[in-house]
Amino acid sequence: MMLAKCPILWGRCNVVEEALRVVRHRDVFLHHWSIYDRSGRMIEDSGFFRAFPDHASVGGPPRIEPPAAPPCMPEGEVFWLGLFQVHFGHFLVGTLARLWALAQHADAATRIAYVGTAEPDALFGHDHVRLCLEALGVRQEQLVRVEGPMRFPSLTIAEPSFVENFSASPVYGRMMRDIGDRILGEAAAETAPPADLWLSKALITSGNRTIVNEAKLTEALARHGIATVHPERLGFADQLRLWSRTRLAMGFSSSAFHTTAFRGGRQLCTLSNNLAASSNQALIDRVCGNRSLFLHAIDGLREEESTVPGFTVSMVIADPAWMAAELARIADAFRDRRISPQASARVPRRLWTIPSGPAPFGEDMAGQGAVKAQRRNGRITRWQIGWKAVRSVNAITVRDRAGSTQTAALSVQVSGDAVTWNTVSGPDAIEARPDGPHATAFTFRSGYPLPTHFVRIEVMPGSDLDIGEIAVFGERLEPEVGLPDALMHAVLDRRSSNISPAGPVGVLSRARAWIGSLRSRRPTG
Repeated sequence: MMLAKCPILWGRCNVVEEALRVVRHRDVFLHHWSIYDRSGRMIEDSGFFRAFPDHASVGGPPRIEPPAAPPCMPEGEVFWLGLFQVHFGHFLVGTLARLWALAQHADAATRIAYVGTAEPDALFGHDHVRLCLEALGVRQEQLVRVEGPMRFPSLTIAEPSFVENFSASPVYGRMMRDIGDRILGEAAAETAPPADLWLSKALITSGNRTIVNEAKLTEALARHGIATVHPERLGFADQLRLWSRTRLAMGFSSSAFHTTAFRGGRQLCTLSNNLAASSNQALIDRVCGNRSLFLHAIDGLREEESTVPGFTVSMVIADPAWMAAELARIADAFRDRRISPQASARVPRRLWTIPSGPAPFGEDMAGQGAVKAQRRNGRITRWQIGWKAVRSVNAITVRDRAGSTQTAALSVQVSGDAVTWNTVSGPDAIEARPDGPHATAFTFRSGYPLPTHFVRIEVMPGSDLDIGEIAVFGERLEPEVGLPDALMHAVLDRRSSNISPAGPVGVLSRARAWIGSLRSRRPTG
């Protein structure tokens, strides 16, 4: 068993630095959850999008046949809220996403149109809904529930500052901080002795997954000085106050961590039930200034068909005492900056138009090392990059301009010295997806971070690939914090004995011998 950093994200993590749009549209109409112009084309900023596996509309098709004579909204100023989701997490990242524009583009007389199943009085019956909307100056009587088809003579639509599992703007972070300050008032400046806290999910009564023996984990955490908090027992304002006395918050991934958006600058350690971390949380962390660590348990969580009413799946912690000790050790190292936070991938240039599966953690390191390329007839046949410092590679993406879909056409290799190379690619580790009408994006994911000095990509003989852009996602491994960050050794130790050396994790076990020499060199570049 071990805890390791999550190498990938569930979704994408794009930060929108450009100014967000606000447009007043004339003579538009509602269909399903989206607004359409007179030609039947969706106004994209009005829609409901998510980005897993791909950025796609779940609020309506891109084009429809315009209705002949739909009912008409009375004249007057109307602002589009969109789909009103009451669920705590979706409310924070979805329902609030367009309301950043209210202050400058609406007044007390503006009606705020939404689609949903609940009437305004029922919505204001939820503590988190009422407090957030009141902090934004929204009164219950301004909300208008609408159903399609309906025509709007005039409708103001703001670009959402948060798109679930896809993108967020710093505007979202500023709006959420303002909401938190208004809810807490003078209490926003209060401080208390900081403590490490575990945010428990034990009292949640329904959902997809439940941790059946989490109570044993929290008992063990208490012996390490980590207190347990049940967010469900706290009012919404008290959940915000909680962050003023939190030094480091840990817990299984949940929307309880989304409330850091109201305070910002927090230290978090979330535990996922698989390799992928929540991109919604990573987006909040990026635009709200959190310092975050996303972990998953290797062989430490067992999944069973749930016998607990209200849940589909039950998760069982294999050894709660061991997990508590590991979490306490990691918490100490993370607070002392001996373990670095994870950075979501930053792509400085546009590589392709269609996102391909889960996003990798880390930055694009392709421009940070020494690159060599061999060509034949003007096309790359071998591409190699080397770094002075050890890197942890989570994913590699190669754009083929010839449009091939043969994953066996590429070979991905890693090396510690550029002499001995280990092949880490295979048919189950490389994915090929269309990238426009005539190109293909190949994505390699190892499933586990690969520590290496060098990466080499070869086009196999007989293939006709025309390689364009290459991105290598990961992070620099500082010798001062271990390889990587005191977590990789556990992966190497565990995987050295029972995984086939032909697999990508087998490369980790074979790499152990040269990792020791890499550490002893203590590279500076």
